[in-house]
Amino acid sequence: MEIEKFDKLNSLFKNNKKKFFAYVLFSLSILVFIAYVTGFFSEKGKQHATTKTEEKLNPSKVDKTAGDIKEKQSLSGTILDQNGEPMSGVTVTIKAFGVKEMTDGQGGFLFEFEAEKHSSVRLMAQKEGYATYRQDATLGNVHLSFQMRRKP
Repeated sequence: MEIEKFDKLNSLFKNNKKKFFAYVLFSLSILVFIAYVTGFFSEKGKQHATTKTEEKLNPSKVDKTAGDIKEKQSLSGTILDQNGEPMSGVTVTIKAFGVKEMTDGQGGFLFEFEAEKHSSVRLMAQKEGYATYRQDATLGNVHLSFQMRRKP
């Protein structure tokens, strides 16, 4: 009995291959269209899908407090040498955001990015011949100033 059903389906497939593949192709195109219209292929759609998946897998890890709202934040400052003179060419890094800047001719640096308001980050300043300087800073701080010391 089961073999007869299989044979009947198999013969139906063999006789109507074009119709079968046309139906499959049509079904896939409908799915792609729906995904496109709903924004599934956009970055926002992917982010939404990831968040929804995370909520399902581990709802306790998804924090939807007001502190999660990201805003444009800046962090700037001036780096001086031991004599109080501005230092140019110092590499300033904020690893948490994967950003790196070089100080200008007046020893100044400026970072701007989207982040939670008043987030704390670790700033690192490096220049050959000088000890690496590390400092915790709060985003939104408009001007830090610190001195770097020559290596002994």
